[in-house]
Amino acid sequence: LIALKEFFGDMRLDRIEEEQVAGFIAKRRVMKKRGGKTIKIATVNRELEVLRHALRLAQEWKIINRVPKVSRQPGEVGRERVLSHAEEQFYLAVAKQPLRDIATALVDGGFRPEELFRARWENVHFQPAGNALYGYIHNPYGKNKYARRNVSMTVRVRALLEMRHAEQGHPSEGWVFPAETKSGHVAELKSQHAKALKDAGVKHFVVYSLRHTMLTRLGEAGADAFAIQKIAGHSDIKTSARYVHPTPEKI
Repeated sequence: LIALKEFFGDMRLDRIEEEQVAGFIAKRRVMKKRGGKTIKIATVNRELEVLRHALRLAQEWKIINRVPKVSRQPGEVGRERVLSHAEEQFYLAVAKQPLRDIATALVDGGFRPEELFRARWENVHFQPAGNALYGYIHNPYGKNKYARRNVSMTVRVRALLEMRHAEQGHPSEGWVFPAETKSGHVAELKSQHAKALKDAGVKHFVVYSLRHTMLTRLGEAGADAFAIQKIAGHSDIKTSARYVHPTPEKI
């Protein structure tokens, strides 16, 4: 937020165009932290996500007419890594709670990490609906209509949630992953994730890679872009299409 304020603080929202966004990216890519290290691409991408969200809200509130294109920069280490099934098994075997349950739900459901952090029991439905087999989790959060969706449980996600539900006394409401934080729920898993990586002995990846892994597997299994969009909550079908891997037989 500080970097965004320093660059765009005196600029009218309707004057922010692709040129200004490119200028911000160029400036941040050459800046260095106090220790002399160049700022990571991951940091710049998080800042761009905040900017994109602010501009979309401004358009929604009719402050601006259009949102300039704000694209995530390539080269972010670990984010797009796909885990093998063996790596997943090693990682989950050593992960401590609540990381183990959250990581399992991420790699099985394709949630965004923050969606699970804020999951509430009133949105967890163990009773199957429609063609679902094991129930579903409703995600009411998101900056677009696609993000606000129902995600079907797998058998192991249902099992871990039933166990967690029982341990908490079968509550009808409240946080699924409560924690002693300002928000009252889990807000980050950096320390647990770092220890699990070390103990599992797997190549580095970020927690978000578990979502990317699930969506990649979904595409490899033959899911089309529209199905992936519905499950992942992508706002742009082009993002979902990246995961599609049509086989010669399907073509």
